[in-house]
Amino acid sequence: MGLFSPFSVFAGERVAQIQPIVWQSCEEGKFNQWFGQEEIPEHMQCGYLEVPLSYGDDENETHETVKIAATRLPAIGNKRGSVLSISGGPGLAGIRVPFETAALNESYDIIGYDPRGVGQSRPKISCPATLDNDADANTASLEKQNAQWVKGCIINTRLNVLKHIGTDEAVNDVEAFRIAMGGDKLSIIAFSYGTQVAQIYAERFPEQVSAMVLDGVVDLTDDAFTSDYKQAQSFQRSFERFAAYCEQKRKCPLTKINATAQYHQLLEKVDGLSLSDGYGEAISGDNIIRATTNTLYASEDWPKLARLLRSIDSGKPDVKTLAILENMQDSEVIAPQNAPPRGHNRPLAARGLAEKNNAEQEADNLAVIACADSATPGADIKKSRLKELALAEASAFSNYPASKIRPRNICDTWPFKGKIQPHTPAVSAELPPLLFIAQKYDPATPYAGAEAMAKAFNSPLITVEGDGHTLALSGLKLCVDDAVIDYFIDPKAFTGSKRC
Repeated sequence: MGLFSPFSVFAGERVAQIQPIVWQSCEEGKFNQWFGQEEIPEHMQCGYLEVPLSYGDDENETHETVKIAATRLPAIGNKRGSVLSISGGPGLAGIRVPFETAALNESYDIIGYDPRGVGQSRPKISCPATLDNDADANTASLEKQNAQWVKGCIINTRLNVLKHIGTDEAVNDVEAFRIAMGGDKLSIIAFSYGTQVAQIYAERFPEQVSAMVLDGVVDLTDDAFTSDYKQAQSFQRSFERFAAYCEQKRKCPLTKINATAQYHQLLEKVDGLSLSDGYGEAISGDNIIRATTNTLYASEDWPKLARLLRSIDSGKPDVKTLAILENMQDSEVIAPQNAPPRGHNRPLAARGLAEKNNAEQEADNLAVIACADSATPGADIKKSRLKELALAEASAFSNYPASKIRPRNICDTWPFKGKIQPHTPAVSAELPPLLFIAQKYDPATPYAGAEAMAKAFNSPLITVEGDGHTLALSGLKLCVDDAVIDYFIDPKAFTGSKRC
């Protein structure tokens, strides 16, 4: 499926340039600004990994470098190695790893990092504000806005940086971490989109892998549209499972059979109330959809969403609960790895470069990295519009207000073709068994993809009978956490798939 080879060149000349990371306390002045108001663990260390912007050895390639922000929780006891955490998105920060476990940290340094272009790493993805969706704007007008947004990204971020911002370079960055940390074999834990980076690393550098845990698995055989379409269907299934929960528990005015129509009636009610939040910003059906989508990632938050919908039905929307659910990805309610592997193609509306909140910046990161991976410039406009319409219809609950035509994919106006092509994993005999984890009703990375990848890599799969996206080392499922720790300590001793 495609001509992509995972064994891209990792130029020897560039490898020699990788220097050890100079670790310092994260409480040092130049680092504590990385964390805002968050409390910094006392023993956490910070530093930069400097890598080439381009790993190619073409004489015409730039010799610019990228500074990747990284953190380390040094092993508490006798160190056996390092575990590198790869965040999701694409485009989510990772300097605060989404887990803290003394059992793992006892014997391993735990390394987190902001991928190139993201968070505290430099250069940073920098795109212009996007306009609020105008209900009266026609398709051509929206496509023109999207094309202008892409041009703004090129101007602000620079074309040569955008050319080297995707998964292909991210995989080589992982190898650079291994070299910078002394050259020993690497243990990796990857979440959501991060599993795409990790799996290609396992193909490209099989002899350098000691152990690898993949949670919320991206299917490498899917192209971008197929992945998005399966994800849209999966979110709709999760929404209907939430509606069934509501009906069974009598928690909110949804029934599984008529859930989408009933939900849209609630959205219409919100749009008719002229609501605003504590900052004077208008509240519309779009806010409810964002809150709903966030909540589908974790079933333990379903009671809050039910309460919100119940309050809308009563005519007195619970604005406080809406704010909590809509901003969960900016808080500790949902772990930061919980984002779709590719997600929506159009960034969220933003006020301006200096005023973007985390969610808006993450949406920019996601769009840019996704296009760098999978853009098809010059794709047939009609076919592209039909695909976008199919995606909207596949996730019917979020298809509001419904329309018969959708703007073409934003990546169609990207300045170059994406570097990542769908392919069946090439598995070396030198690669040890990996450990895959998947929840049966994952809305973002469907379970079938984890099954397929576990089979392709001849590796065990832990199946969790639950609703949600990623949970390894979260404390939510001790059966999973214990298995992950046991696997890292002795990968060869972990045999056979299991259910939790």
